[in-house]
Amino acid sequence: MKIITSNPYNKTHWKNRVRDPITQQIVEEGVPFTESRANNFEEGIYNAYMYIMDLQNELVRTQIQLAAIGRAPGNAGAITDTLDGSSINLVRQTAIADIIREVAAGTTVLPVDSIAGFEVGTEVTILDGTNYEVKAIQSINEADKTITVSALQKLFSKGAKVAESSLFMDVATKTLKYGTWGTFTVSVSEVV
Repeated sequence: MKIITSNPYNKTHWKNRVRDPITQQIVEEGVPFTESRANNFEEGIYNAYMYIMDLQNELVRTQIQLAAIGRAPGNAGAITDTLDGSSINLVRQTAIADIIREVAAGTTVLPVDSIAGFEVGTEVTILDGTNYEVKAIQSINEADKTITVSALQKLFSKGAKVAESSLFMDVATKTLKYGTWGTFTVSVSEVV
């Protein structure tokens, strides 16, 4: 969004046509209402609304950024903004690992096949074919390839995924929510 340092609107200083009350002679011509002056109104109103829309978009982006603070250190690419087609820190989330053995409810240490890309403080989603939970990483043990989180509420089978949480802004409820997980089929057609 462009910073405006002075008002770009070309303001008209209006004066009424003044007539002598006795002779009805024009004493002061005044400013005539013309097509160009009316279009100046329209252009000014249009530009004001465009600026308001830019401010609203900037406000939503700021809300997303503020909601993301603490979810991923330095934002670590855990948030993207596609609300208006532009992006903020558009980074593909690549931190993903498999749990190498079944973990029971109450478990806090997750044995994984890789810790690459994970950071302490980042929120991760743990999911298998049945369950999922969202947890913040409390610590990472590189030697043992383990990730420590708060106690799990559910059992997760061997092969369950641990991945950075996907987030999106629900504009209707003005809240940051977790994205959905699933399998998607995409087809591409070439139009000639």
